[in-house]
Amino acid sequence: ARRFLQLVGVSALLIAAKFEELNPPQVHDFVYVTDNSYSREEVMRMEVSILTAVDFRVCSPTAVPFLERLQRLNGCDEVHVSLTWYLLELTVVDYKMVRYPPSHLAAAVILLSNKLLRQKPSWSSEAASATGLPEPSLRPCVLELIELLQGAKKSSLQAVRKKYSQPMYHEIAKADFTCEHHHPAAAAHGEDARPSAEAPAAAAAPCHRRRHG
Repeated sequence: ARRFLQLVGVSALLIAAKFEELNPPQVHDFVYVTDNSYSREEVMRMEVSILTAVDFRVCSPTAVPFLERLQRLNGCDEVHVSLTWYLLELTVVDYKMVRYPPSHLAAAVILLSNKLLRQKPSWSSEAASATGLPEPSLRPCVLELIELLQGAKKSSLQAVRKKYSQPMYHEIAKADFTCEHHHPAAAAHGEDARPSAEAPAAAAAPCHRRRHG
């Protein structure tokens, strides 16, 4: 029933908090969030119902641990790390990206970030060996990541872009990646990043150093 939707929501948050947080909020905190619409007992009963329904399988693989491993393997510095997290989080609000396995998505993020920052090789033999994914197999996912990156500024969903526009993330969302490989045809053929004719002054500097609002 509709009146239980909020109860399901706060109970799911309670389960997630217990799973992820060192010091999760208490049940009474979630009761307070609902403006006391539900009792402590109701929240706990719904928690049990949800866990029973999913057979206690609350841990599913995400791209995060795969990306963290590839960041280390790739030797990413702080700016590079911020870029990879930005690319990955752009996929969270786009439903079509769920068709890619988490490990595949993380690998595509590393590949694209290397191209954006002109890191060579953009897909090393070590990365290919560690993931079992050759570069050509990642290109369809890379193309979709490029579309998300290009459309981020005009998207109606701005939370991720605002987050990564902050100094603590090196304002990576403000970076102007004006490179030829942004074009789908170039990315599909695995071409290296080269500055476009529109930005000759940036030719000697990594693309991520150019900022826009």
